[in-house]
Amino acid sequence: MGILGVALSLFLIIYLVRKNINVGWAMVLGAIVVSIFSQMGLSGTFEAFKTATLSNNFINLALVVFLISLLGYIMKMTKALDLMISSLFGLLGGGKLLLMAIPSLIGLLTVPGGAILSAPMVGESGEKMGLLNYQKAAINIFFRHIWYPIYPLYPALLLATSLTGTSETTIMLMSFPVVFAAVITAMNTMFVGSQVVKKEKNINKSEALLKLVQSMLPLIATLVLALVVKVPFPLSVFVGIVLALFNLIDEGSNILDVLIHRIKTMILPGVNFKMVISVYGIIVFGEVLNVSGVLSDFMNSMVSLGLPIGLLGVISALLTGLITGSNTASLGISVPVFLPLIEHNPLPYILLIFMASLLGYILSPMHLCLILTKDHFKCQYKEMYKYFMPPVLAMAIVTTVIALILMYI
Repeated sequence: MGILGVALSLFLIIYLVRKNINVGWAMVLGAIVVSIFSQMGLSGTFEAFKTATLSNNFINLALVVFLISLLGYIMKMTKALDLMISSLFGLLGGGKLLLMAIPSLIGLLTVPGGAILSAPMVGESGEKMGLLNYQKAAINIFFRHIWYPIYPLYPALLLATSLTGTSETTIMLMSFPVVFAAVITAMNTMFVGSQVVKKEKNINKSEALLKLVQSMLPLIATLVLALVVKVPFPLSVFVGIVLALFNLIDEGSNILDVLIHRIKTMILPGVNFKMVISVYGIIVFGEVLNVSGVLSDFMNSMVSLGLPIGLLGVISALLTGLITGSNTASLGISVPVFLPLIEHNPLPYILLIFMASLLGYILSPMHLCLILTKDHFKCQYKEMYKYFMPPVLAMAIVTTVIALILMYI
């Protein structure tokens, strides 16, 4: 009954989102459906909601998403995003490389919902190339996340290393051909119908680089504080916001007057409570799934059927990634169940499970980056998925080939 409740909740969530109901409220209703079918009872459901609401995870995540969206809005209104795009245009040209570089660079901010920061830049740059909204949305999501299997600071990669006892280097080396194949495929399928933007001649590369650094100063400060100095992420983003308010003030202007004007005109309009509600729904849904135990029970039932372990591992990682919208949750659920059942040469199975969880996460309608990007570009899931499919298929094929090679060498 529990897994039936999960299936019904997913259909309900997708239906409500298509009816323009905020995904956060849709997921809250979905969580209630799961709790009913899992027979958690009124008290159990209330405790799960209470735990989610008061959890540090929700508070920190909501604060980070809130601040990141505000930072993005301020950078847009102060023309920092315009300067960043024009600088990248001078360095890279206005074609595919530029659109690939924007979400890739912002992707260094490995926080849930961070894609909302690159979305406005991808939107403006993609507009010049004549791309459709759902193309821009797909590009923003894909090129933010595709590098994660070979990014040493990616939390899911660190978790996979911890859970499997396999070095980061080994997983990254296995993943590299998969990432390469996906990027090449995406370059040839996601930009269909794009217009060629002529590169300006006689561009001063040094000046363009200096302007790029200046425009990205709030982001650079946020990254350095969070990743190098290890300052808590919300505080790091807050420092970035302060820098963004002071950044790019014209010479001769009264700094205090400009600052007061920016605070009055950018802070309140930049606040996006819809994103906080989305985060709340995701956290509540995940907590109810965890308390109900329905996913663990389902996976244990699959193992008892005696089906091939590798196949079960892939299915479970893909499904849990799709259901939870979390790469780390998918790995945290799948690896402990299936890895102990593998007697010899675990590397191909580790690769299969790792990539399946990543694909489930990227494609999940519960994925916060996907939700926020979809809302920003005002498009539907099915429109984005059409552009996801070719590189996703390439990832699946190359992952399978590498796993088979590892099994027989």
